[in-house]
Amino acid sequence: MSTEPYSLENPPVWWNKSAIGNRINRANMDENCLSITTGSGHLNIKRPRKAGGIVWGIRWIINGEMLKEEGMVTGEGEKELIKGYRGFFLRHLLTAFDVPEHPNSSHPSLAKRFDAEHAVLGKFIRVGDFLNIPGPGTGMDGDANLSVHLNEWIREESQRFLLK
Repeated sequence: MSTEPYSLENPPVWWNKSAIGNRINRANMDENCLSITTGSGHLNIKRPRKAGGIVWGIRWIINGEMLKEEGMVTGEGEKELIKGYRGFFLRHLLTAFDVPEHPNSSHPSLAKRFDAEHAVLGKFIRVGDFLNIPGPGTGMDGDANLSVHLNEWIREESQRFLLK
C-alpha cells in the first residue's frame, strides 16, 4: 500500500498529468468497446471476440502531434503515433479500474517497487485514481504508456462496461 498522499497536484512520478480531464469517447463506443480519451491519446477496451472467450483486447494510441509540439518527435508532415496492445484477463481489468467487491489480481512486489497499490507486469500499474497502461513511465510526454485518471465518470462507465 502506498505511503504517499497522491493528488492531481502531486501524482506518482510514473503518471503523466496529461491524463487530467480524460473522458469517455462515446463516438467510438458500442456494446463491445469502451473508449477513453486522455490529454495525450486514446484507450480502447474490447470484449473477447468469441462467446466464452477470456482475453479482452486493450489498445492505446498516443497522439504524436502532441509530442511534436513538445519537440519530442520529428517528421515533416507525418502524424507520428505511439501504439500498444495487450490482452487482459477480466480479473486484471477489474483490478486496474478498481471495481469494488472483486478480488484483486496483482503482483505485490512490483506494486511496492513503484509505490503503487496494484500492478501486473506488462499490463498496468495503479495507485488510487492513477492508472498507467501497460506500466510505469517517466511521467513525461513521449513514454510508450498511457496514463488515465480514474475520475468518477471513468470509474462508473468502466465498471458498467466490465460487469455487463
